[in-house]
Amino acid sequence: MGKTLRVFALLVCAWASLPPAAAAARKSSVLYAADGRVLHAKGALVWLDERGSAGNLAFRLELVTAPDADVRAGDTVWVRSADGQYLARWGHFLLLSPRQDLAERWEISRTHGPGMLEVGDGFSLRAQADGFLLSEQRGRLGVWPAGEGSATWSLGCYFEPGPFSERWSDALSFEVASGEHAAQVTRAVAWLQANIRTLRLPAGDMPLITWDDPTLQPSPTVSYVITDSLWAAKALAPYDPDLADDMQHALLRAGWFGNGLHDTLFHPVAALAHRPASDDFVHGTLLDRCSMIGGTSAQLRVPQQAHDQAWTDGNSAQFVDSAVYTALDEYWHGDAPRARARVRELIVDSRGAGFDTMFWDNERWISVDQASRCDYDAYVGACSPQCSSCTPCQGAACFAYNASYKLGLLLYAGRVTGVASEPELVDRFEAIQYRLWEAQRDDGGLPHVAFYGPTATLLDKSGATGEATSIAVLAESLNL
Repeated sequence: MGKTLRVFALLVCAWASLPPAAAAARKSSVLYAADGRVLHAKGALVWLDERGSAGNLAFRLELVTAPDADVRAGDTVWVRSADGQYLARWGHFLLLSPRQDLAERWEISRTHGPGMLEVGDGFSLRAQADGFLLSEQRGRLGVWPAGEGSATWSLGCYFEPGPFSERWSDALSFEVASGEHAAQVTRAVAWLQANIRTLRLPAGDMPLITWDDPTLQPSPTVSYVITDSLWAAKALAPYDPDLADDMQHALLRAGWFGNGLHDTLFHPVAALAHRPASDDFVHGTLLDRCSMIGGTSAQLRVPQQAHDQAWTDGNSAQFVDSAVYTALDEYWHGDAPRARARVRELIVDSRGAGFDTMFWDNERWISVDQASRCDYDAYVGACSPQCSSCTPCQGAACFAYNASYKLGLLLYAGRVTGVASEPELVDRFEAIQYRLWEAQRDDGGLPHVAFYGPTATLLDKSGATGEATSIAVLAESLNL
């Protein structure tokens, strides 16, 4: 399966090199009490209260080490609020001071023993002066002897809300799938439901699609907010409406109910945002690492995008997914002829009239775009001038691949625009649909990529992703 990981990375963006995974340890965070309330600090006051808006700086706190380093069990720290005040004490009572020299120093005692303090870990804060614990006794937050009241804390994630906090109206609707693939859709829905974890955030608990992305080692557990969770929330609406609604409300509270690109599957956007604005344009911006109810933690990532017409034109002429987003945006804005023409260009193979960047190989049933073109050329043994490093493969070393999420996008766009019903293209869309569901994994999820051997028969598949599984369900659940 070495080729699985290589092509997995390649298909995300042909010209991207994978950046290092984010560090697991956190110091700037939200402090949770054992009952889920949050430690608030503002002005000179400190108190425990329920969670509120994720943008409320009142309860963002930071553990500050003496040399500024990762926090580990046994370290001595100061506790600093977002506005630069330090947690101090007057007897048993807590207050905030702007002076670090007047602040209390606290020793970290990690519930699970030695090690780095990570999101979700339980720990206590013991005053260095007398060994008393930061805790709540009979409803009073303060510094009390051990054994008196609740003294276990944990770190939670923190991030500012995104700019997409308004609900838009869908331009189409979805229904329970019927037809020959209905049973497979049901299994895919079950995979989505099984991979939803509840992440603990300052604005409330968020049910999100969460899975292990092998390109994010050594901390692979991740929730991609848009292409996984937003798409899944829409996909689950006909099958599990309560869960779908909870997911959509959570995304609205977080301010990531879209990003100006991937939400164009469902509605017209004001300015299509093709240019990546995240430093890590493969995985998107890391909002934070958040604890999950029931243990462990997950990275929370979102692909931030910006409008740039040059990027829109360039990407839409090279990559199937980009072209689909542009075609759907054209369709929602009333230019159905241009949208249909763009989708047809992704299907029709016009290599006989010259170089064709994107097409459907209707002999081998493989979708080709700029990300896969050189590997495809090597597979068929006909290297084009645009692929200078291409070397025709030999025998068992030959394999081709489809990205399942791109097949799902093709099927979705073809059905929305009506191109999939055009007589001369019906057989091609039936083949796309077959390839999509042929690769379904035993667990019900759809793989990121499916591999085919020298005779174009299914050879292998990567692990399932929320993105591929969601778009497959969406494409089969359109109410047109």
